[in-house]
Amino acid sequence: VSLLTTLSHIDLPSINIIVTTKDGPLLLCSDVSTLTALSPNSSVWLALFDRFMNPHDSNQMISAMSTVLTMRMQQKTSSACCFIFSDGNYSKKTRETIAALTSSIEVYKTTTISIGIGNYPTKISKISRLSVWCPDPKYLVNGINYLLGNESTSFIPNIFSFFSKEPISNDLFRFVASLIDK
Repeated sequence: VSLLTTLSHIDLPSINIIVTTKDGPLLLCSDVSTLTALSPNSSVWLALFDRFMNPHDSNQMISAMSTVLTMRMQQKTSSACCFIFSDGNYSKKTRETIAALTSSIEVYKTTTISIGIGNYPTKISKISRLSVWCPDPKYLVNGINYLLGNESTSFIPNIFSFFSKEPISNDLFRFVASLIDK
């Protein structure tokens, strides 16, 4: 939710919001501005919360991206952005299929940006040409603006991986274990 709230500050003239369900993709809104679709009183929020309350285990990302491709082939919008919220943790074959779909979507004047969500979205960069993730959603707007070619100098130190490449130290491990034991 905080990611979409952050995106509501980017004034895009047309947005389609598609969520995955166990039965396939569900279109929540189509050809509506971000300011309208993501306004505090929008019915989109109610639909999103309903989806969040009914999680599913099935992977419908390929189906959702196919829906985006079909819609972009039919829309008259001169250009568009496709934001893909995902952790990117799919099988190699699924990632390759999603990447092929995002490449096809870009043929229709659509910039695709994968936005990393979850605890460890390391493979997010493998499903689209552009990707961004950071621990604090308030910095995403700056990261997305940068990817779209807009200048922003204040965000670069704040967009980073929040996972250390170094192994956890024994002292830190013991400290965390002591907190759990209490």
